[in-house]
Amino acid sequence: MGEIQIKQNNKTHSIQKKMSYLRYFSVSFMFVILTTVIFSIPSGLIIPKQISDQFIRKAYATTAEEYEQQLEEAERIKQEKERILAETRKSLQDITASNVSLDQKIWMIDDKLGQSNAKLEENTRLLQEKEAQLEEQKSILEEKLLLIADVSTEIYKNSRMGIMEILLMKWNTDDTWSLLNYKRYALKNQIALGKELNEQVAEIEKQKKDIENSRIQIEAEKQALDDSKRAFEAERAMLIEQMNQTYAQQYQLSSEISSLSDQISELQRAIIVARSGGTIVNEGSVPNTGDYNATLAGFRDNAPSGYFGVFSIGAYTHRNGMSQTGAYARAEAGQSAEEILQAYYPGSVLRKDYPSMATISVIGYADPIPFETDYLYGIQEMPENWGYEALKAQAIIARTYAIRRTSNGAGAICATQACQVFSYPLKSGAWKQAVDETRGWVLQDANGNTISTQYAAIHGGYVNNVGWDTTDRTGSGDWLSRSWESMSGHPWFYRSWYRQTYNDASATCGRNSWMSEEEMADILNTWLVLKGSGLKGGYDSSRIMPVTISQCPIQGLGGNPYSMQEMRDLLVNPITSISGMPYNVQGDNAQTQYISFNTNIGVISVPGSEFKNTYNLRAPGYLSIPQTGFTFINIDRN
Repeated sequence: MGEIQIKQNNKTHSIQKKMSYLRYFSVSFMFVILTTVIFSIPSGLIIPKQISDQFIRKAYATTAEEYEQQLEEAERIKQEKERILAETRKSLQDITASNVSLDQKIWMIDDKLGQSNAKLEENTRLLQEKEAQLEEQKSILEEKLLLIADVSTEIYKNSRMGIMEILLMKWNTDDTWSLLNYKRYALKNQIALGKELNEQVAEIEKQKKDIENSRIQIEAEKQALDDSKRAFEAERAMLIEQMNQTYAQQYQLSSEISSLSDQISELQRAIIVARSGGTIVNEGSVPNTGDYNATLAGFRDNAPSGYFGVFSIGAYTHRNGMSQTGAYARAEAGQSAEEILQAYYPGSVLRKDYPSMATISVIGYADPIPFETDYLYGIQEMPENWGYEALKAQAIIARTYAIRRTSNGAGAICATQACQVFSYPLKSGAWKQAVDETRGWVLQDANGNTISTQYAAIHGGYVNNVGWDTTDRTGSGDWLSRSWESMSGHPWFYRSWYRQTYNDASATCGRNSWMSEEEMADILNTWLVLKGSGLKGGYDSSRIMPVTISQCPIQGLGGNPYSMQEMRDLLVNPITSISGMPYNVQGDNAQTQYISFNTNIGVISVPGSEFKNTYNLRAPGYLSIPQTGFTFINIDRN
């Protein structure tokens, strides 16, 4: 808008005219900015709380082509949002520049107001001095005027003579004429002095009036400046508000673009994995319960950038028979006990009148225990608050397991997890009811023999001799969200194990569930050393243990581990850096076939089972993969 130059002698009318022009220009400028910011944003692209599921969703297709379609759409939307973000930033720059200009104008007005206030104070001081001087001079003049009046009156009186005085005067004498001339002269002087004094009074009054007029003019100019300042401050407030809104919009767009970038990266991974028969894990598809830092969501929220997380899909299981957490989810979905049993023991026959033993011998207990009552009431394998149909299925397989294990009472059974857990006190609630309702129910094969009813808490979405434990019995695409175990919310389904035991309150050795790039490179270097690939010479196998062994002792393990630098020094060409995301490939039998890493020495592909063994030997702290007989893992990176 240019500088405002308000001179000392501007009239109020000219100032108001300038202010009217400035206000008009300011409103026009604001209209242009608001129009640029608001109407340049296509409707429906900016969503306040989250990106529309229509465009950016955590959904996983079953083919690479579908992933590519999602990728193309995500990239298109990202480009559009980047364009809008650029326009928003330009508008923000314009607003910021305008705000600076207004600040300069307000500063100039403040400066002029300061000058006006100083002039007004000086003017007031002069006016007061003039008024005091005028009052003093007026007082003196008034006294002089009174004196002149008195003298003039006397002279006038003395200058008047009666008829007798004139007749008796001696007109021929000098004294007589001198007296008359003196009186005439004195009267003339008094009149001139009075006139002069009156002119002085008039001049002082004029000066006073001039000062008063000057004060009125300065106050008018000051008022105009105040009006200008308020107008500029109001405009600045509007611009600041608009700037704050634009900042918020810029932040939202940046967040959405960041989310789109993450989605694009994830989709690119998905394309590679889909083409190779692998899988990709969506944090919304796996449980986030239990120890949050052991979950995928906790890892992505809290792990530093570039760190790795090793996640086990299922743990502490033989993968045989019923998944207890799967049974829980199935019961919650409305399946009956018979349907649950058929899912985990397909082809079995449910006999409901089996003549089971009266008592059972339990190792650790001296006397035989009544089987259908005390023993089965004391089975501690499933929480009583789980679905009733799941409890019934558990009662049937616990009965069948004990009968087969003891040959229907001929042998003994242990009371630990090696068999099935039994202890006192006996249950009396829903579990007792499930045992009583299924009394005599046993699973048999087609020949009438009791079958093996092994079971475990969680298998990792796959059951031996059954297949995928998912809603559609497949392991394609986003199978994890379709896994019954995942739907149960049990934290063991997908977890990074980093505590000393499986108890969430056990020790961590001061670590978290993730590993740095150097630590993951150390795992790979250890694998190379164990494979004998690129060794400089020999190595001491007894020193291949966690570098933290002295700080975090593991039962039965101790010694002098290789440091990470020493492990690198064993190799001719060690791994020192890893770029990008690991490449996990699973087989049809829910086993990790191999994991590939892009390293400074090229792509390193490690078979899943070998990675698990190396990891369990070398990983720092208590990090481990607690799987026996199978390897089903996923490695993620922030």
